[in-house]
Amino acid sequence: MRTAIWLGAAAALLAAVAPGAAAEAEESAVLVLVVDAEYTISHGWGHVFKCTVKEVVAGELADDVIYVSSYGTVDLYDGLLAPFEDYENLTMTFIRSPDRDCGPPPGFRDASGSYWVMISVREGPAAD
Repeated sequence: MRTAIWLGAAAALLAAVAPGAAAEAEESAVLVLVVDAEYTISHGWGHVFKCTVKEVVAGELADDVIYVSSYGTVDLYDGLLAPFEDYENLTMTFIRSPDRDCGPPPGFRDASGSYWVMISVREGPAAD
């Protein structure tokens, strides 16, 4: 909720200061990736997957590999991201979380230090 409020306030401020910048800022806060995910480890509240980035569908990401933490309850992800399983062509959607500098999951930190919260995951490449 706090992230949604922050994003809305930032978009409104940018719209007032620089027309067109609000849409660009909102778009840069969303990241859609197609990845191959390899189970790496489990910990107290979830699992970690080494994800090889195959395609950046929306947003920008310089990383070729990311380590995504997920909650341990597989029902949250329609049976995906189960421990001891590897996946090909998962489409993951994230939003940037400027208020967070680390987990808990679900999400990852990119090479620039931004923390991304996973909001959805599904099988198959992103729709055109």
